[in-house]
Amino acid sequence: MNICQLSLTGNGSVALLGYLMSRYLRRVGQASNTTPGKEFRAAAKEARRQRASLILGDRDFTITLMRIWARLGVFERIALCWKLFYGAYLHLDFHYHRRLSTEDSIRLMGKQFPGILGPLVSERDAYMAHVLRFFVDQGETIVAVVGDAHVKGIQKKW
Repeated sequence: MNICQLSLTGNGSVALLGYLMSRYLRRVGQASNTTPGKEFRAAAKEARRQRASLILGDRDFTITLMRIWARLGVFERIALCWKLFYGAYLHLDFHYHRRLSTEDSIRLMGKQFPGILGPLVSERDAYMAHVLRFFVDQGETIVAVVGDAHVKGIQKKW
């Protein structure tokens, strides 16, 4: 389900959250001269080159967005959307954020908005560990490309 479909199903506020998150992450990437998702595009390219299966082991992000939204109170929703809007369109001290690791950035956001950590990190760690374990148990040889913030969690769930 994409953002337009979400808004058509009556989840306009969740669609807004998804839109603001994507704009914010794009801006952070531009400020730090990185391209979000670059490693996943490289993995897809290599899978095509090797004629190998590409397995996207993360859950649908709209589920994550809906679970984040459900865990936040009204004021937290407003504050989170404002923070994302402010960072995406107005001003943010990106020099400070560039010094933080991905894990530290998520931990900092989690301190401000505790309801996002479960759906954004822990639940997805468990989901990805389950998917990876499934393919390993089937005898597949796999190479997993995951975000830095998920490595330790997936190892714990393994």
